[in-house]
Amino acid sequence: MKDASDCTKPTAPSGGMEALVSPTVMPDGRVTFRLCAPQASNVVVRGSFPNPYEPVTVTMAKDASGRWSGTAGPLPPEIYAYNFYIDGVAALDPLNAHSQRDGRRISNTFIVPGAKSGLYAVQAVPHGTVSQIWYKSPSLKLQRRTYIYTPPGYEDGAVRYPVLYLLHGGFGDEDAWSSNGRASQILDNLIAEGRMVPMIVVMPNGNATQSASPDIVEESVPQGSFMSTEFPESIVTDLIPFVDRTYRTLPDRTHRAIAGLSMGGAHAFWAAFHHLDKFAWVESMSGGYMIIPGAGIEASKPTDPNIPAVFRLPMEIDAVKLIANLPDLTQDANAKLSLFTMVIGEKDRLLPQQRALQAALATKGINVKAIEMPGFSHEWGFWRISLVDMLTRLFRAGDQKPH
Repeated sequence: MKDASDCTKPTAPSGGMEALVSPTVMPDGRVTFRLCAPQASNVVVRGSFPNPYEPVTVTMAKDASGRWSGTAGPLPPEIYAYNFYIDGVAALDPLNAHSQRDGRRISNTFIVPGAKSGLYAVQAVPHGTVSQIWYKSPSLKLQRRTYIYTPPGYEDGAVRYPVLYLLHGGFGDEDAWSSNGRASQILDNLIAEGRMVPMIVVMPNGNATQSASPDIVEESVPQGSFMSTEFPESIVTDLIPFVDRTYRTLPDRTHRAIAGLSMGGAHAFWAAFHHLDKFAWVESMSGGYMIIPGAGIEASKPTDPNIPAVFRLPMEIDAVKLIANLPDLTQDANAKLSLFTMVIGEKDRLLPQQRALQAALATKGINVKAIEMPGFSHEWGFWRISLVDMLTRLFRAGDQKPH
């Protein structure tokens, strides 16, 4: 039987529950988590702090009423994800309405305020619109869903805009850049600050076998389009024509960009250098070039054993073979590219791939701005920063403003 000190019983004079708040972010960056679970024997918090590859487990303590609490930090300004583990079982924080989905993984989130993380928060600025649009993809034999961001004022205006095709990574889907990357908040805030050219941003599902994300459509075909070029080709044959028909775009290569992270970085690289007549702006973030058919070399030691075998990929590439299969990748490409950037964190295990590809590109006379950022691995914290940096540079050369 539960006694009067049980946190599940009404304690307020009105007969209601005494309010628990979780998480509480303090001015110094410390974060306290709380949970009412009288019957639990052990509760811990695991999350993306200080980063997803060096996570700290926060052990929570229970008081006499069954309330658990634990504190992490201080943490630098950033958006973080976390889950409770109650007697070893992963659970969401029932007191926190903020969550994100990454494929089939769902976590709560919180923001430690600061200059950088302020770009990820909803601010009192004009807001664009994120539409969830279905389009026909004859090449993939599917009707597919894509997210499309239009800038503030789009609905009431007649202006035409440049377009960025923004691609997610492996295990993600069309929601990834919105849910995990905070793309719409970043776009709204940068536009309001005058730091970027207003643009349309198309965020499609990069898994060639999926019509939409798994929370929308349950499909028997496994997630993922690893080792496949079907999706990047479908961008050119299906998606670009749809977007140019449906939205007020500037439908030429000088006003069209493509970028992506990890798997999406390889997809962007493939699409751009097979179709330089379509794109003048290209960025690969933490590119997973081993997914390009024929590029991967089986490593002598196995990849992460925690990754299901079907998704384990080679961690080395034959960069010479890779670029030999790209007919548009000649020195003439330099004159056609307003931007070609490859960015990666210095702790990313894909860094050797970028360096190998960069060296091979140099032998072809291809100019690339290669960036290696200290302190980061293969993580959303890095990709959000990369997105901000790229957006401030897109469509800036010459007269690239919407007209």
